[in-house]
This record gives sequence, C-alpha cells and structure tokens, in this order.
Amino acid sequence: MDSCPFRQTRDSTSTAPPQSRDFRSIRRLRQAASNEEDAQGIVATLLPRIRRRILLLTRMDQDTDDLVAQCLVEIMEILPRFRGDSSLATWADKVTYRVAMRSLSRRRRKERTELPDSRSPEQTPFAAMPAAADSDPHRQAVTNALVDGLRRHLGTLPEPRRTSVVLRVLLGHSMKEVSPITGVPLETARSRVKKGLLELRRSASADPQFLDLLGRRGEVPR
Repeated sequence: MDSCPFRQTRDSTSTAPPQSRDFRSIRRLRQAASNEEDAQGIVATLLPRIRRRILLLTRMDQDTDDLVAQCLVEIMEILPRFRGDSSLATWADKVTYRVAMRSLSRRRRKERTELPDSRSPEQTPFAAMPAAADSDPHRQAVTNALVDGLRRHLGTLPEPRRTSVVLRVLLGHSMKEVSPITGVPLETARSRVKKGLLELRRSASADPQFLDLLGRRGEVPR
C-alpha cells in the first residue's frame, strides 16, 4: 500500500484553496521525512520538477545536480513545518527559487572577481534549456522555440526581472504564485514581470519570430 499522500503529484502550479485541504494528508506529509519509503516517494515526485526549474532559473547547468540535491535536502529538512497553504509542488518551488537565487548571487560575486571589467556578469550566456514535454507536437515545437528564444535574449534582463519572467512565461505560474515564490508583494511581482517583458521585447526587436511567440505566451500582466 502506498503511504505517501503526494506520490502522484503532477507538475502543477495550482494553489489549493484552504477549504479543500486534506489535513490528514498534510499531517502524514509532515511525518514523511522520518519514513524512508515516504521520503523516497516525495523525492521521486519532485525531482523532475526541481531539475527543470533549476536549469531555467540559474541559466547554467554545470552545478545543476548539486543544486537539485541541495533543494531536496532543504525540502526534507523543513517538511515537518509544511502547513498546506499551497500544493506540495508550489511549496517546493519556493525552496527551489531560494536555492537558485543564492546560487546566482554566489556566481555574480565570483564573476565580478574573474571577468574583465569590459564584460558584465549579467551578459553571461545561458546554457541550453530543457525541452518542454508535451503530447501535442505542434505545441511542443512552439514552446521549445520560445525557450530557445528566451535563452538568447534573457541575458539582457537584470535580476530579479529575469527570473520573474521565467517563472511567469516559461514555467506558467500565475502572478499570484510568482509573488509568494519570489517573496515579494503581488504588485511588485507584477511590476517585475511587466517591465521585464517590455525590456525583453525592446532588446529582441530584431527577432520578429521570437516576438510573435512571446506575444502568445508573454502578455503583460494586469
């Protein structure tokens, strides 16, 4: 019998309303960190989701495995404090974001000491981003083309606008989810995405194909 209440959790970013919480499952989830079978189930469920987000948020994949492992360790350490205010997946996204931002901060400090003055750390190229998994070949092709375009142009955006755009456009989070994941008020999150998308369109003005794809997925939030 499968004792892990979230073993079948999908890569969904929806937030569960308070009235729909299963507090028995939340209680069992809090206890999972001390149960090897349950802990392995949670890790297996979250691993692909965390890996994709680390790749998209950190822009480079040389430290991906270490960062993914760090995310999982932190998640399991604080799992007993999970309150069920959101889905397990969205809660894990917050941890992943914090780990990714710490990694970017360390990288920027290192690059400031290693890169020539003529090259800004913000111009560091993105690594190849993971392809989207979609059962619709046309939609998958469109999404992958958008990912490739963002890989080319996101380097022009400053943090934290860049990561806010990634969360909104590539990872499909709503603005109400971007806000708690990034730890800022809703209006601040909305402003970051709006300004980021406007800057992205300006910097990619000579790339009409990308702008067309971005127009389908990157509407300026209201």
